[in-house]
Amino acid sequence: MQQQRIKRVEARKGLKEVFVQMHAARREDVKAERQVKAENAQMVRSLKEYEVARAQKARAEILSLVADATDRGARVLTGGDAVSGPGYFVQPTVLADVPPDARVGAEEIFGPVLSILRYGSEDEAVEIANDTDYGLTNYVQSESDETRVRLARKLKSGMVEMNGQPRG
Repeated sequence: MQQQRIKRVEARKGLKEVFVQMHAARREDVKAERQVKAENAQMVRSLKEYEVARAQKARAEILSLVADATDRGARVLTGGDAVSGPGYFVQPTVLADVPPDARVGAEEIFGPVLSILRYGSEDEAVEIANDTDYGLTNYVQSESDETRVRLARKLKSGMVEMNGQPRG
């Protein structure tokens, strides 16, 4: 249903001034409402621009970490590129033979990337695992309880999971 626009009002002498004030106040409310809607629309546009810029930057950083690893000799087993189409996504990626000096081995990567690093001995594995500024979580997989506990005690991180279970 279309809203009717009033073109003419007749008001009794005693009520005319009250009606004029009420109508003027409503007009100001409408102006303020339009201003708020315009400001909100601009805020939404700015927020969308910010989110898009943030997503673009995150994707670029993930791809930069993957490129650094491959430049240093890592092999891409799957993925390794941006997802085509709308959005700023990265393909799920698995990197093999990642050298310890690759950035993905030492930096937190906030994307679907699994880095597989080779080690020769337990001491070398611990050295690689502890060579990070972050060390949020480490994972130890072994059939031996003794090996799991020994390695978990050497790891410098906020949390160690052993065979998929938190150390406790």
